[in-house]
Amino acid sequence: MPTGSPLVGVALTMGGVAMTALQYVYEEKVMSGDVQAPPWLLIGMEGGCGVLLCVFVLYPLAYLCPGSDHGSFEHPGNTLHVLLSSWTAMLLVFVYTASIFILNALSVLITFMMSSVWHAILDSFRPVSVWLCELALFYVISGEPSPSP
Repeated sequence: MPTGSPLVGVALTMGGVAMTALQYVYEEKVMSGDVQAPPWLLIGMEGGCGVLLCVFVLYPLAYLCPGSDHGSFEHPGNTLHVLLSSWTAMLLVFVYTASIFILNALSVLITFMMSSVWHAILDSFRPVSVWLCELALFYVISGEPSPSP
């Protein structure tokens, strides 16, 4: 199966949806089981595991894969140089990390206070919200008039 095949995209999407469903069920089970984990502990554990997975598995794999970034898909020396030499890049990484933390904190608190069903329902509105914000920013920044009916 070629990499550009639509089946690859469908398979990756289905895998992502399955993993998300497992995460929702796991979070609700852990917070409402016999030994209840507090939401903040769960957020910290998920974040810590995510950082460890990215730093010790995904980033080394990206370095080992061939690519255009000094011979690899992602070169850590190049990334570190860009971050240390650009305050804008560092600020964007900080804002991105803070926004992901806020998103995850609110998601886990919604699961804790309501249920994973509400978490899934509200999570499905995220792409629409991002799209609407991007669309509004496009028309505000570009100055083009909005299309009339």
